[in-house]
Order: sequence, then C-alpha cells, then structure tokens
Amino acid sequence: MYKAILLTGIPGMGKTTIANTMEEKYAFIHIDLEAAECISEQELLRMITLFVTEQYGTANFVLSWGFPYEYTSLVIYLKNLGVKVVFFDGNRDAALQSFNIRGGVIEEAFFEQVGNLDTFKVKEAIQPIIVNTFSEVGDFLPKEKVIDLVLEL
Repeated sequence: MYKAILLTGIPGMGKTTIANTMEEKYAFIHIDLEAAECISEQELLRMITLFVTEQYGTANFVLSWGFPYEYTSLVIYLKNLGVKVVFFDGNRDAALQSFNIRGGVIEEAFFEQVGNLDTFKVKEAIQPIIVNTFSEVGDFLPKEKVIDLVLEL
C-alpha cells in the first residue's frame, strides 16, 4: 500500500469526502491542501516531503486537492517521491450538481477549473490513476467502493 495518496481532479467529485472517510475509517491522516492555500509553494513542498518520507513512521496519508493547473510540476514531484496520484473524473454534469449543492462558490469557478484542467492537459502531464466516482446514472458510488478503487489501483 502507498504511504501517501493524492486525491485530485474535477470539482464536485468527492475528493474531500473520500479523504475524510479514509481518515475516519482507515486511520489515514488527511491533509486538505485546499485549506492550506495560504501556504507558499515552497512551504507546501517542504511539508509534503516530510509527510511522505520516513520521518512520520508508518502513518499513511491522504492528500485532497483540486489543485490549480499551475501546480502540475509539484504533483509530478510528489509522484516521483512515491505519492500515488488519483484523479477523480467522470460524469461532469453530476459533478456540477454536487458542486452547486455545497454552495458558497459560484458555478463559473467550476467551469474555470475544469477548463484549465482540460486546456493545460493536466491529466496527460501528471498521468494519474483515473477513478470515476459516479455511477452510469449520475449517482455517487458508495464511499467504500471508491476507497476500494483508490487502494486497489
């Protein structure tokens, strides 16, 4: 099993929800990198490097981040450190609905982030494992099913 897993991808796909569940039920330490936006890139890099090295013993970490496309090189660096990079993608209409339900952020932010991920070919650059968190009819897959996919791949 990977010592550290980065869950990233399209807004509204359940990154934070899955990471919180991994923390609650599977004893992962969850670090929400979106909550750490005020940290400089250099400090973020130092912090993550510490988390994925032996300095934290046998702890397993899950990082959740809808990361801005500007950080593609940082994600590649993490991958080279041995972080398993998982990109949540799939039913974007369902993701938009999920995004709108949580509120607090305008819908244009969803389209801007998705557009940037597509325009700058982020998936091609970071070559992640891709997981669709929605069923064919647009319902979220059960959390345990998504976690199984994340851990198995």
